[in-house]
Amino acid sequence: MSVSNPPSVRDIPPPLKGMIPYLNAAVQFEKKDIVISYYCRVYAANIGIKSKTQGDPKANSVLLSLMSHLEAFKKANSAQHEGLSNEVIAESKVEAQAVSLFSAADKLDRSGTANQNVVKMFFTAAKLFEVLTYFKEDVSDYVRSMYKYAAWKATYIRSCLAKGEVPVPGPATVEGSEEEHEFNELLKQLDGETPPTGQAAIPQNTQMPSVGPPTGSSFGGQFPSGTNPTAAPRQNLPQQTSQDEQPSSSTDNANAKSGAELEQASKFCKFAQSSLMFNDVDTAVNYLEQALAILKS
Repeated sequence: MSVSNPPSVRDIPPPLKGMIPYLNAAVQFEKKDIVISYYCRVYAANIGIKSKTQGDPKANSVLLSLMSHLEAFKKANSAQHEGLSNEVIAESKVEAQAVSLFSAADKLDRSGTANQNVVKMFFTAAKLFEVLTYFKEDVSDYVRSMYKYAAWKATYIRSCLAKGEVPVPGPATVEGSEEEHEFNELLKQLDGETPPTGQAAIPQNTQMPSVGPPTGSSFGGQFPSGTNPTAAPRQNLPQQTSQDEQPSSSTDNANAKSGAELEQASKFCKFAQSSLMFNDVDTAVNYLEQALAILKS
């Protein structure tokens, strides 16, 4: 099946500029993982659909072209890439890649490395964390914390580089309306759109999220810059149960807990695999140790 090329970033008109970061991410992952690339474009399409494009022929044409591409691309590649038709698999892939990028960028940042590559890694990680809201709007506190930290770090390091200053490695505190205004302006440049009125793009007292499930929320609001589309319902895999099998309520609870633990261990293994793609052995070992700890407990 012939699949037309998706719209180029150069073709995006002003009313759809909010799509640009996700279309750029899609291009970045085209040769690495087409499932991640596909859902970056799906998320961009969702943003475009919610944009005010009435009466703009160029914007409507670009949206129709993108949606036609996505439909044809999915039909042509679903047989070889299950994640295109199974959103549970796709969500896991996107989350693993986001965490891997985040971990690699944080490792470089803490070592004192501050350059445009680190900015790009943090920024792309933040965009992938946003893409996760396509699968379910109510993402975990852990994901929200990493999203906010990655978005802040990208703007903070870029600001320091622009001013010829040396960024402070690791977590830091951003205080004062002047700094918030400056970072909001930077986020416009990175994101291609303006944060909503009255909503700070950069959190105050920004803290680095711990590796592992959080104990509480450190996220005080919705995703900034208008990137909070209605989440698509997550597809649940059917569970087959024998008609003769009637477990007790205590058995159900035990199985549910075991299933949750296995799912978390599986995620850590996938995070480790993604880390190895970036030659980050230490991070991969850390994730594998966490997976083993869950399985041995």
